[in-house]
Amino acid sequence: MLKDITLSNPQEQVLIDSAINELYAKKNKAVVLSSLKREFGKLAMQQKLSAEGVKFLSKISRPNINVDIAKSSTTWFQ
Repeated sequence: MLKDITLSNPQEQVLIDSAINELYAKKNKAVVLSSLKREFGKLAMQQKLSAEGVKFLSKISRPNINVDIAKSSTTWFQ
């Protein structure tokens, strides 16, 4: 998914490229995604996020019911 993303804002693209490199280095997907959301959120708070960046942040911030419920249910049964 991230390989196909190209953003015009250089700061945002650096964050995407960094996340891609972390995934290639076999870093945990959830950790990489969380970090990406946090960094994009920082840019948003500084009002340095482009319209493309806002769309991307919205997309990655949407809850994924299948994953989120699966994670929460495993904590109930342990």
